[in-house]
Amino acid sequence: MQNYLDIKDLTLSAGGREILSGVNLRVEGGEMTVVLGPSGAGKTTLLRAVAGLVRPDRGTIEAAGRVWLGGDVWVAPHSRRVGFIFQDLALWPHLTAGEHIALAFADKKVGREKAAELLERFGLADKGGRYPSSLSGGEKQRLALARAVARDPEVLLMDEPFSGLDWRLKKAAMQYVRELNRDKKYTVLLVTHDQLEARDLADKVAVMNRGALLAHGPLRDLTARDAHPFVRDFLAPIRDEG
Repeated sequence: MQNYLDIKDLTLSAGGREILSGVNLRVEGGEMTVVLGPSGAGKTTLLRAVAGLVRPDRGTIEAAGRVWLGGDVWVAPHSRRVGFIFQDLALWPHLTAGEHIALAFADKKVGREKAAELLERFGLADKGGRYPSSLSGGEKQRLALARAVARDPEVLLMDEPFSGLDWRLKKAAMQYVRELNRDKKYTVLLVTHDQLEARDLADKVAVMNRGALLAHGPLRDLTARDAHPFVRDFLAPIRDEG
């Protein structure tokens, strides 16, 4: 079954206002869609809805042929094949690097084997017994990524994954993610506030504002003269750089 993520009419209200307003978005397997928008646009809420951490008022979410949300169907977060990298990375201070990965597996032997394999793949082979406090920023980011893909997710969600890194580490981390996705062909939805980050990473860009998805497509289409005015203006830093 080909991986994909298909979101239709996703709507969610809270506190008397719409956080997501009829969002329609399809991301194909092996494709990275980067979601951009100003603060409060609904970007992180969209990721949380896909992961099952919030329950929308209406709409459907389907991934790789399986409905996660729609009608009477509601698949709990732990039953969705989703990897999630949170903005703060959400690493537990009391677990070693190896334990972060092994915890995803009920079988302890399988967990140890998978942890060793992933630590090797992510350049952390000698860090398995280290705690997050003794890892560098780049090592923490790679550990969070390794944990997110441990169970071979159908959908990989990334919320501002590079925001805590300096320029040098950010460039290295972005290159790492590009190479990983070329190899594994995950379906990736990545949120960032950085237009230039989107330029360097995205197969397609989705622009949100006030809960609505205004445009989704290749960057060159979104910066064209006839593009949506808000989208064209919001992406001006990319156009001017490029």
